[in-house]
Amino acid sequence: MLDPSVMADMADLRYVSDEEPGINRQRKGRGFSYVRHDGSVVPPKVRARIKSLAVPPAWEQVWICTDPQGHIQATGRDEAGRKQYRYHPEWERVRDEVKFDRMVLFGRRLPHLRKHVETDLNQRGLPRSRVLALGVAVLDQTLIRVGNDRYTRENGSFGLTTITNAHADVTGHEVQFNFIAKGGAPSEVALSDKRLANLIAQCQELGGQSLFTYRDSEGEVGSVRSEHLNSYLRTATGLEVSAKDFRTWGASALFTDRLGHIGLVEQPESELLGAIDQVAEVLGNTRAVARSSYVHPAVSEAFTSGSLDQIWHGSRAGRWLSRGESTLLKLLEQN
Repeated sequence: MLDPSVMADMADLRYVSDEEPGINRQRKGRGFSYVRHDGSVVPPKVRARIKSLAVPPAWEQVWICTDPQGHIQATGRDEAGRKQYRYHPEWERVRDEVKFDRMVLFGRRLPHLRKHVETDLNQRGLPRSRVLALGVAVLDQTLIRVGNDRYTRENGSFGLTTITNAHADVTGHEVQFNFIAKGGAPSEVALSDKRLANLIAQCQELGGQSLFTYRDSEGEVGSVRSEHLNSYLRTATGLEVSAKDFRTWGASALFTDRLGHIGLVEQPESELLGAIDQVAEVLGNTRAVARSSYVHPAVSEAFTSGSLDQIWHGSRAGRWLSRGESTLLKLLEQN
């Protein structure tokens, strides 16, 4: 994954931090005043730029970048105390382009990754490599956000690497995950896989701080963290990827699969919205976020033009790629 400062440079922006002196928003009557770090009030032209950022009135501790070309334009804390960001549109554009450009490489390496996971899952006991493979396998099937300790500590939300034993209920070959996801929304995710359910139950028996707990060669118990899982993905694929890339691939593949089954239609827009909504539900995102950040735009374009149907009928499922994934990879390789 490209360094954010590199992406800022690609977008002809300045890489900034909210640790820099900025513009503070202060409540004044029924509205706000905007004050620089030296105490001076900003002029009307700057107020107009700030207004265009549409920073929610409920945000507290609002910081606004003094530079209109800063890659971050504003930060603040929402009503739940979670840190939120407003990025420059050009930075978001470059970030999404870079992310989608990686999808072809990720799709080509996905069979190798899944073979790697299969090998590690076949180990005995609960060594770190086997539990990491378990985490990737659960990510593969559920597309749960990877999460991190900071989000859990600051926002009380959980992800794959921060959920605890209490968040997973194992019954036979079924696992029911119940936790507070990013954004504060309750998340209920079901997994049906006998082997993975059995391994999750074994992890629970270790009694670690998080669900994905391993026992090292010296008998010490440790927990899988987001950086461990992302490192596993990079090593297994040989690419600079992360769990976010896996979620993006999975979302686009699911979208492709739904549209592939629909086939040719005269009015594609309603079918596109229905497929987007299905993807958004799986991801735990809104329709707008699923469409802009997770589903490759080439899929919608191909469905609308009718070319997706031809690729779909020329694709088959294999051991390591589903039919939707094979279709998606062929489509992206043609673009």
